[in-house]
Amino acid sequence: MERRFNESVDYLIANRLVYNATDLAKILSKQKSYISELLSGKRKLSERFIHEFCEQFPMISGLWLLTGEGEMLVDGAYVINQRIGNGSNNNTQVVEAGGDEVSMLKEQIKLLERLLEEKERTIQILMNK
Repeated sequence: MERRFNESVDYLIANRLVYNATDLAKILSKQKSYISELLSGKRKLSERFIHEFCEQFPMISGLWLLTGEGEMLVDGAYVINQRIGNGSNNNTQVVEAGGDEVSMLKEQIKLLERLLEEKERTIQILMNK
């Protein structure tokens, strides 16, 4: 699980959704040392943390982080990231490509349905532990 978390953080950094571990800690309202311990494997990832992480970065699959099942990125998603002002606010939107506005909205609905299905599968896995 730690390897997958590191891979997801590398993805966020590469795509400029976070600048570094300090920035990630700030976005998640965590201490930098907490994030550093997670990245180094000194601290185990909790299910609660994974939930918080995926709430902030919905393009990352919680199911994949927990179990390794599927892909890191939610199927069909790509990210539009907007940092406002000095970069302290991180407004991330997951959208699906589409031709015109109606098509794009339909695609966004499909994506949200897939996100919901994945969250439901994650809940089932957690409830069966």
